[in-house]
Amino acid sequence: MVNTLTKHTQPVPLALFHNSAIPSAYTPESVDLFLEERARVLITTLDLNQTAETTCHIHASKQITVLDGYAEVELPEACLKLYEGQSAHIPNGTAHRIVNFGKIPLKYVEIRTGPYVMDDDQLT
Repeated sequence: MVNTLTKHTQPVPLALFHNSAIPSAYTPESVDLFLEERARVLITTLDLNQTAETTCHIHASKQITVLDGYAEVELPEACLKLYEGQSAHIPNGTAHRIVNFGKIPLKYVEIRTGPYVMDDDQLT
């Protein structure tokens, strides 16, 4: 199952994601599996009750697929719940963050594609 989102026409303020019920954000550990000029594949792990920093990729769109655990992908207008084997597509320019609300560490594959796929292609 793939959840597809439409691209926002206006920039979304990252402050929309302030929610005191969610633990403070941090930068999760990621391991690069593949890197080319226009594509990058990473495996990322979020510990229990952790959330990744809110981010917005300027040039790269992102596809995430859950390998282990339960994820919530928070977007300005929706919250997608993903279980093992489920995926979500996040277009470039869309503010988002990923939260682990499961009882085990969350592990997911992240595929970035676009003209620039490195970590400094982010607004945080």
